[in-house]
Amino acid sequence: MESTETDVLIVGAGLTGCTLALALANTSLDVMVLERGRPIRPPALNDPVCAGAALTGVVPGRIIALNRQSLEALARIGVPSESYPHFPFHRICAVDGCGSGRFSVAASELGLDTLGSIVHADAPVAAMQAQLRDASSVEIRFEAEVSSLDDAAESTSVTLSDGSCVDAKLVVAADGGQSTVRTMAGIQQLGWTYSQQAIVCNAQCALPHGCDASQVFLDTGPVALLPLSSGDQSLVSVVWSHNDADALCALTDDEFCAALTEATEARYGEVIAVTPRLSFPLLQHQALGYVRKHLVLLGDAAHTIHPLAGQGANLGIADALTLAQELGTCRYSGQLPGDIRLLRGYERRRMPINVGVAALMEGFYRLFGSSHILPLWIRSRGMSELARVAGIRKLIGQLATGTWSFDQDELVRLRGDNLHSQDESDV
Repeated sequence: MESTETDVLIVGAGLTGCTLALALANTSLDVMVLERGRPIRPPALNDPVCAGAALTGVVPGRIIALNRQSLEALARIGVPSESYPHFPFHRICAVDGCGSGRFSVAASELGLDTLGSIVHADAPVAAMQAQLRDASSVEIRFEAEVSSLDDAAESTSVTLSDGSCVDAKLVVAADGGQSTVRTMAGIQQLGWTYSQQAIVCNAQCALPHGCDASQVFLDTGPVALLPLSSGDQSLVSVVWSHNDADALCALTDDEFCAALTEATEARYGEVIAVTPRLSFPLLQHQALGYVRKHLVLLGDAAHTIHPLAGQGANLGIADALTLAQELGTCRYSGQLPGDIRLLRGYERRRMPINVGVAALMEGFYRLFGSSHILPLWIRSRGMSELARVAGIRKLIGQLATGTWSFDQDELVRLRGDNLHSQDESDV
């Protein structure tokens, strides 16, 4: 049976796993990445074609919002936004579709040119995987699936489905919300599935989107229109959370265009044409701990949140960069990558933020998902009042771009070291 050794074994070559691998490239650590799928191909962008209300010629699939901090972080590890298609947005707009509340913040208010970019989920991953394949300091294997984990004194033995083994000082679970590694490690989760499902598609509108990222809040769920073209064009990505997604997906293209135009208050004029719709369940999960001896959870394997503000990908990138910082101390501390004390530092830094963002999204969901008169009045009045305060708009813009900062060490001190009071024997 073939057996190899590595310092860090990353399971999952998606956005989060690739970010960590590139951040650790050319360090003193040996890094291996396992991906159960095939290499991602760069999406081919074509001109949209409208045949009646049917839209073709555009790339299907999931899109993600990368805030300014994430874009800059990817550039620092060798993946600038120029290496993959991206569509900047300069303003975020929120509208209470059940009231009169409106709120917006522009990049210019923060002294910035953009707040972030909308990208096809596969676009940066394809660029990152290609870079990893060319990196001499990182080994990446595709169509490699983990079948078992066996923890030992100083490493974990990972058996693959082809019978080969990898002995790793640290195993990183970056294999998504349905993480096989997390399940094998016996790490439990808290969470729930929402009553809504998210409908995703692309749409051609009558008016240009002006590089705005817009969201209309309805009592049936929020609907977002996100730019997928330059500012003088009108191709947008639609993410519509709805209580009866099946019924919406069953509509004809003409009927769906009319329903979307009404739901978004014709923000970019009439919706002319749409691509076929897909739907997926909305989840909220948080792992009960991110680390074990020789093992750590990253990104969606550790936490999934409602896509209300499009922060899932950004949280995963921040996880990866924080873990890379912690692992970087190995070169002078003498610690092994799988040392539980080292991994606890990553957990202390990231768990409060991830849980806090999840709680904030849950609060927004409950406030904007209610049809009762009091929440309707509070959110409509509140949005209008906040829109008048420049300082609040700036703060929300900084939160949206990831450029807001605070004293991380002070947060850890205030929380104390009791987040996990167990020592190495509790793994």
